[in-house]
Amino acid sequence: MKKPNFYCIGTQKAATTTLHNILKNHSQIFLPNNKEAHFFDRKERYQRGFDWYLKRFFVGAQTEKAVGSFTPEYIFFPDVAKRMNLHFEDDLKFIVVLRHPIERAISHYRMSRVRGFEPLSFKEAIDREKRRIKKGDWEFNHFSYLTRGYYYQQLKRYLKFFPIENFLFLVFEEDIIKNIDETIVRIQNFLGCEVESLDTTVKSNTAKSPKFFYLNHLLYKDSFLKSVFKYLVPIRTRKKIKQGLKDINRSDKVEDPDITTEEKSRLLELYYDEEINKLEKLTRLNLRLWYQMENLVR
Repeated sequence: MKKPNFYCIGTQKAATTTLHNILKNHSQIFLPNNKEAHFFDRKERYQRGFDWYLKRFFVGAQTEKAVGSFTPEYIFFPDVAKRMNLHFEDDLKFIVVLRHPIERAISHYRMSRVRGFEPLSFKEAIDREKRRIKKGDWEFNHFSYLTRGYYYQQLKRYLKFFPIENFLFLVFEEDIIKNIDETIVRIQNFLGCEVESLDTTVKSNTAKSPKFFYLNHLLYKDSFLKSVFKYLVPIRTRKKIKQGLKDINRSDKVEDPDITTEEKSRLLELYYDEEINKLEKLTRLNLRLWYQMENLVR
C-alpha cells in the first residue's frame, strides 16, 4: 500500500477544495474521495494508528506518481507537523495556499454564520476571540478567525522537521484567483507528474447563506438528537439526508459582515504587519498586494 508523498495543508478558506477537485482528474495523482481525512489533527483518529489511516484512505493508490491528501486544518493545529514527522521521511512535499488574513477571517466567519454557530457580529467575534478560543477545542476550531491568519508561526512548526525546499507556497489572490491555469501546471511540476490539461473552471464551496439558521445549527453542531440519529440511521443514509437538507436550506443570498475596506486595512496592519514581514522573508513571496485592497479579486 502506498504512503502519501504530498499534502496540501491549507489554509482554510483558500480554495483548497477547488484545487483538490481539479487535481483529482490527473491520471498520475491519487487523492482519496473523502477530501479531508483529519487524521493527524484529531486525537481520536490518530490513536487508531497509521495503518488504519492508510487502509481507510489510500487503499486505492496504485501506480500514481503523486499520492496525497488535502486537509487545510493541518497548517493550524499545533501537533500535526510533529506527528507527520514520526511517519514520513523529510522528502514529504507540501502545498500551502496563503490568503489575505482578514479576508480569510471574514470568509471563516461567514461559514460559521451559515452553519448556525456564530450569533455575534464580526466585530464582536474578533473582539472576543482570545477569550472564546480558550474555552475548549470546539471553540478553538470554529471561532479562531484571526488566530488562523498567523501563517508564519504555523509554518515554523513544519520547518522544524521538513526543509523549506519541500514547500510550494501559493498566494490565493494571485495564484488561484488570477492565474489558476499556470498554477495547476506549477503544481504538477512540483509533484513530479507529467503535465496534463485539466479543467480549471471547477468552483467548489461557494458561499451561501441558509434560509433557516436553526436548521443549519442542527445539521452541523453536535446534539443529543444527532447522537440518537447516528445510532439509528446508517452512515450513507445520514449523508444523503444531510446533503438534501443542506440543499433545501441553501439561499442564493450571501451574508457579508458590515465592514469597510478601510477597516479591513486597519485590521491587517494592527494584527499582521510584523507577521507578514516575517512571512515574506520565509517564503520569498511578495505579499504587498494584501495592503492594496482595491486590487484584490473576490
